Amino acid sequence: MRLLHQDAPPGALRAARLWVFAIWIGKIATEPLERLAEFAPANLPPIGVLKIIPEAAWPWLLTAGVLLTFRVLTVACLLGSCIGPVQTVAAVASGVLLTFHQGLVRGIGYINHSELPLLYAVYILAASAVVDRAGDRSSPAATPAPMRSDVPLLAIAMVLCFTYAATGMSRLLLGAPAVFHPDTPMAWIAGYSYETTYHGWSVGRAVLDLPSAARALLSVGLIVVTVTELLAPCCLVSPRFRRFFLAVMIPFHLFTYVTMNILFWENLALYVFLFDARIFASPHGTGRQLTP
Repeated sequence: MRLLHQDAPPGALRAARLWVFAIWIGKIATEPLERLAEFAPANLPPIGVLKIIPEAAWPWLLTAGVLLTFRVLTVACLLGSCIGPVQTVAAVASGVLLTFHQGLVRGIGYINHSELPLLYAVYILAASAVVDRAGDRSSPAATPAPMRSDVPLLAIAMVLCFTYAATGMSRLLLGAPAVFHPDTPMAWIAGYSYETTYHGWSVGRAVLDLPSAARALLSVGLIVVTVTELLAPCCLVSPRFRRFFLAVMIPFHLFTYVTMNILFWENLALYVFLFDARIFASPHGTGRQLTP
């Protein structure tokens, strides 16, 4: 049995780091986080680790100037995680700042898990950088070995796969058998298609006019997706199943985007970790190590 990313070339880790941090740069740089200052602090209750911040500090933290400064600092650390002489420190700082960011945006409104695998990918890459740097310092007389790419790349793929497995398990244990009734996916599609969203697709409203046979296909499709999600960890050991997984889940995400205005594009972006790591490798070398 051969694990995904086994014996990955060292340059793969650098390419993966650039990919993950670049996605976050695009998200943070374009997101007007300072608009949260328009809400009263009482409407933004701290969640998770943000509860350790003193209550008296929140009126100051939730001002437009502080939030804008926080956003600029986060983008700077993300950039530093990709290039520059302090990539390891910047990667760790990025993980801390993104944790604060996610705590803020998840404290109000609709909450989903679309960004969590991407956040965990930052944790994994930052941790691998610290471990590699610690290993280099423990033997200063020796020539530093190239970074191992297989462990962090496999860890990111595992997080992504087990996120899908947990979603499928939750649907099966909490919703079955009613969730697989033909009327259930029809109600989901119709309900989301009438909500006001950023995307504005209205195609899903036509589901109300579908004949019963077509509605049954929606139910069958949901069953196939659920089984695929439950078996997602098989992607870590089976190239054949990885191809099947992508063949099912990519159309599924595009279908939910067009019909329900729900797009987990962060998950789609992480699908690159389900391909052989050699696609990350640089033809001109083995990559460059992180420095403190």
